[in-house]
Amino acid sequence: MSVRDSAAGDPLTTHTESSICIITLNDSSNGNRLNSRSVTALHETLTACDRDEAVRVVVLRSGSELFSLGMDLSAVTTAENPEDAIGMYGSCLRLLNEGTFVTLAVVRGEASAGALGLVAASSIAVATPDARFSLPEALYGLVAANIMPALRRRITPARCEYLALAGVSWPAETALESGLVDEVVAEEALEKRLRRICRDLLRRSPAALSATKRLISRIDRLSPEEARREGARILGERLADPAVAQAIEAIAAGELPTWSLKLDLTVPLAKPEPPDRPE
Repeated sequence: MSVRDSAAGDPLTTHTESSICIITLNDSSNGNRLNSRSVTALHETLTACDRDEAVRVVVLRSGSELFSLGMDLSAVTTAENPEDAIGMYGSCLRLLNEGTFVTLAVVRGEASAGALGLVAASSIAVATPDARFSLPEALYGLVAANIMPALRRRITPARCEYLALAGVSWPAETALESGLVDEVVAEEALEKRLRRICRDLLRRSPAALSATKRLISRIDRLSPEEARREGARILGERLADPAVAQAIEAIAAGELPTWSLKLDLTVPLAKPEPPDRPE
């Protein structure tokens, strides 16, 4: 199942190139809110990426100066089966966290409510200094229940509680200190930094990256002895792979392993190029 590029007018657009699938939230007039249509498109895209061995990195970004205001509550509450959209959103978080690809979230502007779940579930999260993060669900009488598992993998229970109960809006630096994001990068340096991250990811073994993600996602559910045995098993499997021995020899000789790919991307990663103006 290969990933197909989407149309420019869709609420969520995709572009796949150089083993990278770029997913862009593209409904800025509605605050990039997540509705049934965009969540379905996101789920279909992530599922296709998970099944496509050619896709190694998924970049999740916004097409505007705002990341996303989360779920479109008016659309969800009036839907015939709101549980379906909520369940599909949860499946998106699982794919971001456990998919065979590495997810890189690029956050500028506000990331609120359900959008925070997308960021927290990503493998790597990079924010610009103007990014802000909040969980306003309690104001609407709701609970950020489906976001909490993703959020807890990044920040402590106490920080989760403060963010969810106090109605605060964290600036990028607070999100960095708390572990919600991994880097804060100035706008003028963002494109170069994102390309460096993707370049380094494409050089690494996709099998090793996927195995690392799987281990991290389940290690807290294992006893210390089970974790030790599982770690030994995984390392033994990797050492038995002939490609690993070839990689060790190649690196010793000053060469790259055979699985390493060159980043050959013709479009920007930080944000979409502006549309051509009519002459």
